[in-house]
Amino acid sequence: MADKEIIAYTGNECQESKKLIDLLEECNVEYTEKNVSENRDYLKELQARNIYSTPVIFIGEQVILGFQGEKIRELIQSI
Repeated sequence: MADKEIIAYTGNECQESKKLIDLLEECNVEYTEKNVSENRDYLKELQARNIYSTPVIFIGEQVILGFQGEKIRELIQSI
């Protein structure tokens, strides 16, 4: 199942970021959380991709902006 890396970009005080992390925990998958509020380098990584808000999740080559629970679940189930 771990053939695709999962990276979640989150921010403090962001309810959608909390929902994203809760969903990843519920799905019991390995992921890397990059909190842009705590590390500005992570924000720069997103800005280099022309993304300026959180949450953002990368599942392999797929990018999902915002919290889209069903879409995230589908992608996780496909890996």
